[in-house]
Amino acid sequence: MPEPTLVRLSRVGHRYVQATGAFGLARRDIETLKDIDLEIAPGEFIAIVGPSGAGKSTLLRIMAGLMSPTEGEIRWGAPPRARPERLVQVLFQNAAASFDPRLTLRESLLEPLLAHRIDDPAALIRARLEEVGLDEDLLSRPPSQLSGGEAQRLALARALSLDPKLLLADEPTASLDTVSRAEVARLLRRLRDQRRLGLVLVTHDLPFALSLVDSVLVLSEGQIVERAQAMGFTAKARHAVSRSLLIAPAETSPQGRT
Repeated sequence: MPEPTLVRLSRVGHRYVQATGAFGLARRDIETLKDIDLEIAPGEFIAIVGPSGAGKSTLLRIMAGLMSPTEGEIRWGAPPRARPERLVQVLFQNAAASFDPRLTLRESLLEPLLAHRIDDPAALIRARLEEVGLDEDLLSRPPSQLSGGEAQRLALARALSLDPKLLLADEPTASLDTVSRAEVARLLRRLRDQRRLGLVLVTHDLPFALSLVDSVLVLSEGQIVERAQAMGFTAKARHAVSRSLLIAPAETSPQGRT
């Protein structure tokens, strides 16, 4: 029996109009994504890699519903009445900054549960903290008192609280040390096994991606230039962009340039 589709992107594109000229009176179209076709099955892990400015984060934002495509469509293989925000959640690069500094961490975790009228939110928070290996005592702290690893695991617990089917992760380990990166990877693998959680990982860290995902999409200038299984990608990569990524050291991309 064929694997069901969690989400399907068909010829998705994105462009915007840029003002040019001495007085900004001229206009030109800037194309950031073109003809993106992608299917993700439940429990599938994929990585989107490519040089800075390739369109990776734009694609992630469109999948998250934070931006709208200007061409093509996205279809979720879910019940028609399923709310998009309950299907997909996002993990950001700077996890601590994704928490409101004016709130305690407990209040930050409660906020989405109260907005969605979740029954017994306190019990759900305890369960999610246990799932990611954190103690409830840290919820009295402000975000600034978390280590990088704690912040990312807490962000993961918050993302899981609405029981999503797909997690979108934008450079989630870029600011973490080796031990914390390994812990996040272990947690994600366990969540796939337990929940059939899907993952789309945007990263410049190709070795980390290849150790975690099933397949790799290479983006260049807004287009998919190569698709391959993660296993054997190092030896089988064909496109020049893919080969350049294999020899380049991992780096954190500048803001807005992924």
